[in-house]
Amino acid sequence: MRKFACILLLLATAWWWNKAAAEEVVARVEAYNKASLAGDVVSNMAVSFENENHSKGQVTAGKVAVMRIVGFPRGTVTEVVAYVKSNAKSGAGVLKVLVDAQEVCSISGTYDTWPGMTGYSTAFAPFAFAGSWLTHAGSEVVCRLEGTANSLELEQVVVRYMVRAPEAEVVRLSWLDEEGNRQETELKETSAGSGVVLPASEVKELDDNWRFVGWTQEKLEEMYVTHPSMWLAGDSYYPESATTLYALYEQSEEREPVKQSRTFTTGEYALVHASAYGYRMMLGSVMSGIVGSSPVAVSTDEQGWKYLMEGYVAANSRYRLEFEGDSVKIKHLQSGEYIGHEGTKLANKAVKWAWTEQQNGSMELSYNREAHESGDEGRVVWLHADGYFEVMKLRLGQDVEYMLLFDVAGVATSGGVVRWTSCPFGAEGIEAVEVESRGRKVFRGGVMYIEQNGAKYDVLGRKIE
Repeated sequence: MRKFACILLLLATAWWWNKAAAEEVVARVEAYNKASLAGDVVSNMAVSFENENHSKGQVTAGKVAVMRIVGFPRGTVTEVVAYVKSNAKSGAGVLKVLVDAQEVCSISGTYDTWPGMTGYSTAFAPFAFAGSWLTHAGSEVVCRLEGTANSLELEQVVVRYMVRAPEAEVVRLSWLDEEGNRQETELKETSAGSGVVLPASEVKELDDNWRFVGWTQEKLEEMYVTHPSMWLAGDSYYPESATTLYALYEQSEEREPVKQSRTFTTGEYALVHASAYGYRMMLGSVMSGIVGSSPVAVSTDEQGWKYLMEGYVAANSRYRLEFEGDSVKIKHLQSGEYIGHEGTKLANKAVKWAWTEQQNGSMELSYNREAHESGDEGRVVWLHADGYFEVMKLRLGQDVEYMLLFDVAGVATSGGVVRWTSCPFGAEGIEAVEVESRGRKVFRGGVMYIEQNGAKYDVLGRKIE
């Protein structure tokens, strides 16, 4: 008995396809778990093959072989051709084609009853499934051969497809307002392929210390501690089809800002210097006469005190300062090496620096003081415009801001656990049972409550706020 679910053409007798109208990709069986692609293979297209029978493309009764081609462009699949043979006198099975997991065509029965066949064949015969199956960017086409008697063998699969002409696409942005309700905004390309520039979310901070950090293609409903892939505000995004991007929110354990120290006593410190591009923190030990740095957020209060806003300092940015009167030694704690000087460069030498307090409670670090009529000069630790610390010859005692000290003896070395999600408050916009009003089920701080008409209730309906 034969069964077909779409138009079938035996290519040996009916070759109707117009080669100028479509692209063609050929997936050939190489081994029981391997296939290769040839023809009009577009970017991101890939093929996989798996045969339960472990005998290249041959399947016996009860075994299945699957050829899977992924990464088709947006357009239309117009034809799928499978090359299959049988034994000389027997062979039966089911041949199916699926587009994006939907079965679109099939043949079943003994091989000699398949369309166009008048008997069994030890030569591969082409079986063509013609149709018009829409694809989106990344679509997959699957050819599945199942044996039901004796054996059948798959050699290759040919897929012919049309590529849809590009057009300007719409990117839908999904984000949360201050009440935690989901909102949507649309961006449209000015022309096909021009992309869109992603904005920041209209609401950047939410309750429970959640803050907007970017956009992701997947709506992350759970909490994750591994940083998801994302696009930042200001990035260009190039959609291949109509797409929804979801706001990604980050929550980290709150750390108190670290206040600047002006006591100049022996202890454990972070060393911070201003640059034209913002503040930078000393990082690591001396390498080739310089010391590295990393950017850091610093704020200033009304009294002029400086604060490290992150509230933690990594181990590689911690230094022990050993004060002795008007001199000081600096030791990098993680490596155990000193930050000293030799000649005109920084060096990992346990030598002393002269220090004086300058503007905003900063510390001028110098050596090789020389007296001149215009004022004393010396070699001073300074932050280069390219972001590394070096020694420069400067006039000493200038009323400018030099190195800022932050006592980090009791400060954490990391920001603690960080979580990411698109749904920081769990369920969104849940309707209440009562028809005349709407309620919202909310998870915050590990507690679930119902928010309705501006009031909050526990799960038993008791008002809690």
